[in-house]
Amino acid sequence: MKTVIIGCGFIGRELARQLLASGHEVTILSRSLGSLPGAKWVQADVLLGTPPIPENTDAVFYLAQSPHYRDYPAHMDHLFGVNMLGVVHAAQAALKTRCGFFFHASTGNVYAPHFSPLSENHPIDRGNAYALSKISAEEALNLYSERIQVLNGYYSVFDPEEK
Repeated sequence: MKTVIIGCGFIGRELARQLLASGHEVTILSRSLGSLPGAKWVQADVLLGTPPIPENTDAVFYLAQSPHYRDYPAHMDHLFGVNMLGVVHAAQAALKTRCGFFFHASTGNVYAPHFSPLSENHPIDRGNAYALSKISAEEALNLYSERIQVLNGYYSVFDPEEK
């Protein structure tokens, strides 16, 4: 399978390692160049337009994260740029290359706080910019679902300094 990972932090690197170990081709698009044996790195910024997704890509994994996810309203433009507009740019690029699968890393933070386990039917929380940027991206991607298989995956924002 020919895959593209957009944004390569901790989760992106681990995904890339797993894909490479399974024999898949991996291209990583990131604002900064890095190194991972077997992966092709391409410097790209989703805020600057359509990312360069290679022809015949089978799957795109959108894992880009604004470093300003807590700095709103001061950096709300960057937060929404990466978390919403960047997703749309990437989905457009995936469609142009006839990619069959688009994974968007969203967050469990889109749901209203609760002490019990959350389900997809749990009320969402539009009360903070980070959650709203992710919800907006999910809703935008729903508009693509007839032309490309879209999966919104959830993870929790974890800051190791908040132990």
